[in-house]
Amino acid sequence: MEDIITKTDFKIISGFIKKICGISLDYNKEYLIRHRLCSLLEKKGFDSYSRFSKFLETNCTTSFNEELISSITVNESMFFRDMHPFDALSGTILKELFRDRKKINIWSAGCSTGQEPYSIAMVIDIFVKENSPEFDDVKYTIIASDIDPKVLAYAESGIYSKFEVSRGLDDEKLAQYFTKQNNGYYKIKSFLKEHIKFVKVNFKDMDIEIFPMFHLIMLRNVLIYFCGDLKTKIIKQVENILHEDGYLIIGSSENLYSLQHNFKYEIIGNTYSFRKIV
Repeated sequence: MEDIITKTDFKIISGFIKKICGISLDYNKEYLIRHRLCSLLEKKGFDSYSRFSKFLETNCTTSFNEELISSITVNESMFFRDMHPFDALSGTILKELFRDRKKINIWSAGCSTGQEPYSIAMVIDIFVKENSPEFDDVKYTIIASDIDPKVLAYAESGIYSKFEVSRGLDDEKLAQYFTKQNNGYYKIKSFLKEHIKFVKVNFKDMDIEIFPMFHLIMLRNVLIYFCGDLKTKIIKQVENILHEDGYLIIGSSENLYSLQHNFKYEIIGNTYSFRKIV
């Protein structure tokens, strides 16, 4: 296959990606398109990016769009990724949220293959047990969302390889929250999984009416994919569905500096959290 993308073809391809999911790619990301779309193009029988760009202008279907999104998005994840946000949950945030209520809603946005929502559920389970009997009767629901139906299906299965569970899980958590399968894989136990609902969400045309009000929103490593206007729109929507005393946590390499928003930040250990200004 021809390994060249002209600026004209890149503009068409990146423009189409932005149109269907809001992900913004500058020309300095040309290598990324070549790297991530090569297999898809070969599978579909395209011998050049020029032919592919012409196809995008005339012949796309919903199923193809989903394959394209799946190819272009990054589905890298691990249990307890970066760890410090989970320390903030167990050390400060959960006690604050459960202080005056018995039920909280959490959104794990851009959940990829599911390690983040399952990690959150483990933190809550450990917190409840360590603070028994004060919080024995608390309840929680985690909405875990992603744009890619393939990774959502993988996440919902709750089944992970030995390599995947080795990334972030110690032996104690593995034994407590997973059942080893005959094929060597590990399956999340149902008592933890029952708290999590997986849903497909496209941030470009997200309908916030489908969501409850959240007490905690984990929007980590999501905003980096979008341009300014869409970032602002996402943050405004987050404001609308976050309780007044709720917490927003974004990725450690992200910030809200250039965006219009109604948040102030609080430092909890090594984590920057955001609270609504009321």
